[in-house]
Amino acid sequence: MWDIDLLEYLAQQAGTDYLSDLRYLDYGRKQHLSEVVAQVPVEAFTVDMWNDAMNYMAGQSPLAEALHAKYILVKRWEKHKNTS
Repeated sequence: MWDIDLLEYLAQQAGTDYLSDLRYLDYGRKQHLSEVVAQVPVEAFTVDMWNDAMNYMAGQSPLAEALHAKYILVKRWEKHKNTS
């Protein structure tokens, strides 16, 4: 398990100063985060952290498995390929 909260990690990877900035990323940063999340081992974070990030970024209810939450995060940012 990594020694950082998943949302904090995502904010660092996106280059944002605040977690709230994650909701207002441009296309390039969304695509970057999609690629970053796809490379993160699911075991790096707890299921609660994956669910918190999924809920914060996608408004989804918690899931039983971290892998499903990770998948939704990846797809959330891929979905924005044609928007900024």
